[in-house]
Amino acid sequence: MGRGRVERQLCKFLFSSRPSSNVQERCLSSLWLQNSDKKNIHFSALRQHNPSHFNGMESNSIPEPTTTSDVVDAYFSHLSVVDQVQNDAKVKFDCLVDLNLKPYGGAFDRTSFFRGEITTIKCFENNPLVRETLTKESGVNRVLVIDGGGSRRCALLGGEIAKIAEGNQWEGIVVNGCIRDTNEMRWCGLKIPILAVGTSPVPSSKRDPGVKDPKFGVTFGGVNFKSGSWVYADCDGVLVTREKGPLV
Repeated sequence: MGRGRVERQLCKFLFSSRPSSNVQERCLSSLWLQNSDKKNIHFSALRQHNPSHFNGMESNSIPEPTTTSDVVDAYFSHLSVVDQVQNDAKVKFDCLVDLNLKPYGGAFDRTSFFRGEITTIKCFENNPLVRETLTKESGVNRVLVIDGGGSRRCALLGGEIAKIAEGNQWEGIVVNGCIRDTNEMRWCGLKIPILAVGTSPVPSSKRDPGVKDPKFGVTFGGVNFKSGSWVYADCDGVLVTREKGPLV
């Protein structure tokens, strides 16, 4: 099958269906065609895209970013490195610098980029609130940030919870701690992006639920994550808005 025919069929599939009741449109995150062998054609997974991202930006305004680099270039290209280092008032975001988060889940795909309103949980080697939040709440336009104190002794999140979270349309998860079942996530083809310190096969305790949306937020990696602020993240880094609401 020729490349042009494949692309026409793909576009027909993507745009022939009407938008769903919750005003979500299906979009193609990326497309790759292996021209050297026309029998070998691979398409990346389709993800749900909510057009309310970026506070209703019009199509003729700044193009919607697809990487953290795009966010910086599109909104803050006029700022110098000195401005950021000196914590200049003109800078509207902070960048995670003191913590090396690794990609898991959908973030295995290095093109993965996610953003959304922050919900925070502070817990240490216990995950009842993590499970309750991800499995019982809608995650549309939301990213869960979990401060587990950086513990590597147990996992705060596993494949079962991640699968339900994806079904609840969470945009992504950032964990200052460990997760587990990463092979299961890959085998199941989970698309939800997860950034975490590392992995551990040991499950967490259930004794202490922790605290959800603490008043002063959670702080790790040199950044304060506050509920209501927005996070923009991919394999290049994590950006957090200093004020509530998305970058506009």
